Amino acid sequence: MQPLTSRMDRLIGMLAEAVGEPAARAAVSAAAASCGLDANTLTAEEEQEVIARIARSPGLIGITAQLIGARLRLEVVRRRSLSEGRGAR
Repeated sequence: MQPLTSRMDRLIGMLAEAVGEPAARAAVSAAAASCGLDANTLTAEEEQEVIARIARSPGLIGITAQLIGARLRLEVVRRRSLSEGRGAR
């Protein structure tokens, strides 16, 4: 069984598709630190806080983070909907 990827790795992976792994790793680490969070142990709420912080950045990384933030919010809504028995139709 393959180990689960941390939320930090997931954010880095999503951002890296647009800006490359080094820039993505630096952005996630800096955003987590500026929020007073440990990037290695992010909760779902903290993950959204970190991506929201990055989304305020100028340029491609900020725009990409805005799109990722929307995707993360949709995932939360979908999980909530499924847990309430309303599933996607």
